[in-house]
Amino acid sequence: MRFTDADAALLKSLGARLRPVFPEIVTEFYDRIVEHSHARAVLTDGHVQIDRLRVSLRGWLESLFGGAYDEPYYNSRAAIGRMHVRVRLPQHFMVTAMNVIRMRMLDHVESLPSSERRDARRAIEKILDIDLSIMLDTYREHVLDQLREAERERFEQRLIESKHLATIGQLAASLAHEIKNPLAGISGALQVIREGMEPEHAYHEVLAEALRQIDRLDEAVKDLLVFARPKPPTRERQSISALLQRSMLLIREETSVRGLKLQIEEAAQDVWAEVDEGQMQQVLANVLINALHACGPDGEIVCRLSENGDTIRLEVEDNGCGMNREVSERAFEPFFTTKARGTGLGLAICRRIVEAHDGRIWIEPRSPRGTRVVIELARTQ
Repeated sequence: MRFTDADAALLKSLGARLRPVFPEIVTEFYDRIVEHSHARAVLTDGHVQIDRLRVSLRGWLESLFGGAYDEPYYNSRAAIGRMHVRVRLPQHFMVTAMNVIRMRMLDHVESLPSSERRDARRAIEKILDIDLSIMLDTYREHVLDQLREAERERFEQRLIESKHLATIGQLAASLAHEIKNPLAGISGALQVIREGMEPEHAYHEVLAEALRQIDRLDEAVKDLLVFARPKPPTRERQSISALLQRSMLLIREETSVRGLKLQIEEAAQDVWAEVDEGQMQQVLANVLINALHACGPDGEIVCRLSENGDTIRLEVEDNGCGMNREVSERAFEPFFTTKARGTGLGLAICRRIVEAHDGRIWIEPRSPRGTRVVIELARTQ
């Protein structure tokens, strides 16, 4: 900025001449500030806070022409930048506010003799630019510090969650093994008893329902085992379109489908990816079944398969009840569910499988109804 000792001395001498107009500048400054709704919203204490800020601005103007431009001066300007971050006032307010002060200062400098006017204008321009630079730079650094701190806290939270999940996974695997074998024995015994009965026996349907409930428990146990001890994918080149078609056939066999509309919008040409066929079939079936449960027998599910360069994008969209933002953000958490039945592991397993394939999966709530699940995978030729 080429700010010299001569500039400092000139500003100090100008202070005596400009001091009488400081109250006018302060008044106009805050009149302009409260005109803007965003800035006004930051001033939560109303006139009490503005009165305090008027005193602070008057002190800032005094130091602007104090002649001492040292480390304490720098620190006071840096504190203003940090304060703007704390109160969530955007940076452009600092720029605009500084220009209000700049214009009023230069207006009053016009009354000086022509021999002094040019140097006075330059000195004021320099110090105001220096002040604004310090404030903006400190603002940026403070925002970055806050972002780094937030990221550190998120990392620590994820680490804690990972440890918890590891413990839960070990417990789930132990319980699953303890439950699985007795379930198989109970199921076998009930089937023997049921087969020995006449079809019209009063307990025939009771045993059939008991076997259905055992099958449901067995599915839950399988989910626990898959989540607790995931297998690495065995990748082979697969047609994603063919996998989707097979998953659609499985859904169509569901008795609850009836009037459900299933539609596939495929890419112009078949798309291929290196995936584990069984695991990816599990992902697609799970996402489609969730869509089915969300929209009911008379709903509509649309699957869109497209490619963009080296990426395959699969969208499964339904017109069902949908989910709010909070639920969609937690949908992939293990054991989180909004259903009356289920372990809450389906989408957690889906995400683990997709990420093991170096892909991504996420949920986009639709408005006013419906949900879209998006899966992206690396495409192969």
